[in-house]
Amino acid sequence: SSGINAEYGACSNWKRILLRLNNVTDEGKLSWPHNFADFRRLADLPRSEWRRVLQDYGYYKFAFVRNPWTRLISAYVDRFTRHDKWWYGYIQKTEGRRMIQNYRPGASEIEVTAATDVRFSEFVQDILAHQKKAPNGLVATNLNEHWNAQFYIAGLCHPWIQYDFIGRYEELDIASLSIFRHVGLPSNLDSFPRPDRDSSTVRRAAIEYALLDSTLLRNLTLQLAPDAHMLGYKPPGALAHILPTP
Repeated sequence: SSGINAEYGACSNWKRILLRLNNVTDEGKLSWPHNFADFRRLADLPRSEWRRVLQDYGYYKFAFVRNPWTRLISAYVDRFTRHDKWWYGYIQKTEGRRMIQNYRPGASEIEVTAATDVRFSEFVQDILAHQKKAPNGLVATNLNEHWNAQFYIAGLCHPWIQYDFIGRYEELDIASLSIFRHVGLPSNLDSFPRPDRDSSTVRRAAIEYALLDSTLLRNLTLQLAPDAHMLGYKPPGALAHILPTP
């Protein structure tokens, strides 16, 4: 089987499962299953082989997606506010400094260099700026994969990829068991707790989206609309009264 995950759609759990299926027992690798060297990826194959693998019915192909509004908040919180994470310094230098410099009028040199307090509004403005440069008006191919459109990342519109199963992060516990059964894996291979629909992420989303000015909020809603429409998502209930109709 092969799986494709939109970032912030439980990708760590699935990577950990793949490692266990390859008899990896190293707790260090299992606790942080993001080393590319531990996996065989499409990118490791000759380009001529990609299409064969993607169209081979011998592979069970599945993907997991997430509500685009809460996924965006999750990406922002995890990448720009979690100072304890190993990746924070890298994101700070590669993304945070640019966002503050470009979208914070009067930002001091200290603020830009430190980049420790990227605001959600600055994060959104950077996404929209990339969007305007997108050649097809739908996706900016140079956006960070943690907040780029899921239908683009997973190739959901690509004629070469015919998925056997597309699951939702919000139904992760049930959907994962369905995949386990289909490919003959034990149900206790890994645990997927059911995400709480009224979680702190949804509550944080309600706060952050409410703080955006009306123009920014409308433009972001339009930007997320293709993902939401294609994946069948509506804003969480806590956001319904905040977001404009795209």
